[in-house]
Amino acid sequence: MAIDETELKTTELIMKDLSFGVVFDIDGVLMRDGIIIPNATQALKLLEDKETGEPKYPYIFMTNNGGFTEEEKAKKISIVLEQEIPGDKVMVAHTPVKPLAEKYKDSDVLLISKTHETSKKLADWYGFKNYKSFQQYIEERPFLCPSKYSKFWTTGVAGEYDIKKEKTSEPLPIKSIILLEEPNDWGECIQVVSDILQSKDGLLKKNHIDLSEEQIIDLHVCNPDFTYGGEFLLPRYTMGALLECIKLLFKTQTGRDLIYTLYGKPYPLTYQYGKQLISDQISKLGFQNASIPKHIYAIGDNPYSDIKGANNLEHEGWISILVKTGCFKGDGNHPEIPAKYVVDNVYDAIKLILKLEGQ
Repeated sequence: MAIDETELKTTELIMKDLSFGVVFDIDGVLMRDGIIIPNATQALKLLEDKETGEPKYPYIFMTNNGGFTEEEKAKKISIVLEQEIPGDKVMVAHTPVKPLAEKYKDSDVLLISKTHETSKKLADWYGFKNYKSFQQYIEERPFLCPSKYSKFWTTGVAGEYDIKKEKTSEPLPIKSIILLEEPNDWGECIQVVSDILQSKDGLLKKNHIDLSEEQIIDLHVCNPDFTYGGEFLLPRYTMGALLECIKLLFKTQTGRDLIYTLYGKPYPLTYQYGKQLISDQISKLGFQNASIPKHIYAIGDNPYSDIKGANNLEHEGWISILVKTGCFKGDGNHPEIPAKYVVDNVYDAIKLILKLEGQ
């Protein structure tokens, strides 16, 4: 059958004017605790050219996880999905905190993550100059958590704490605490964060704290998710649950409401950043009107983050699609935060998007 050149040119024009993108959540949509969800790879292949394997439509990955750079997360995704994912297609919970490096350049920042090495890596990645890791801070102040570090409580023998001396005789005051990822020890974190936020400078000593009647030190929390979808039937607690514990105990002890800034889904700053990444992908694929994607389809499993965030920006072209492979497993739509569309899995989600966009 002969190819109609006019029809071909019309199709090419339509493709050049294509202006939509897809934003994938990761855990609960493409994988669960590093185990691939069936048909996830096939879903991505629907967005690629069948002959070349190159991306045909723009898409990115947006996760509320943290503790790694965008490049590192891309490598992890690539291994599970068995295909190469570039770092410029990945956004993690703390991606938007980069501007804070400039804001706090003249003071100290306390970075909280699972390890000192992780905090140092991310501090260097985002450009923080003056900072302490949570592990460093505790080494210099083990008396803040006696049940864990007191020799009497750990060995039954009275003795002094093993206190590591600070590197400088005049440390900079702490102006901000940034929770990059949930720490291994929630109790330790809750106690120390509460202590610091009650002070004026965070420079606590064994027998001294300069108390403040108001919260002076900023608290930034990356990843507001209360739970996430793991391999177990019930969702697992994560950073949002930790924040609720900090809020409750801080309020109980001080009588004041905790003041904090949240990053990640469902907050607008994260979606605005994601929209820019989609625009960049559209431009790389050679489409016109790259800076103004008309529709951005957000595929997620968590109504309270993925779906809520997209719904809040529906007026800017965001369209929510809820899948049933992660946190949400109910019948029909979510009763409190209904998505625009509900499908069984990510493969069905991509088929729906291509149908809606006439592709």
